[in-house]
Amino acid sequence: MWKDEIILNKLEVSHGNIILDLHVPPTALLGSGGEQFAIEALKHTFFQFGEVSSIELLVDGEHKESLMGHIDLERPMIRNEDREH
Repeated sequence: MWKDEIILNKLEVSHGNIILDLHVPPTALLGSGGEQFAIEALKHTFFQFGEVSSIELLVDGEHKESLMGHIDLERPMIRNEDREH
């Protein structure tokens, strides 16, 4: 799903909060379904660890409304105890 062109610029973890900064070039953009699946995959991956309480997703160091232009990003994404376990 993730194209080789998507680059992890930076990953910070502090007190259960993750800041994930990605570079997503135009050639790596997915449609709305793919973008939603990518965001959900990130959430399920990180929230499987009980110590992770939030994820802040940045694109090239900036807060964007959307990762790839289709799905609004939560700021930050917060663990939903009912859904994540």
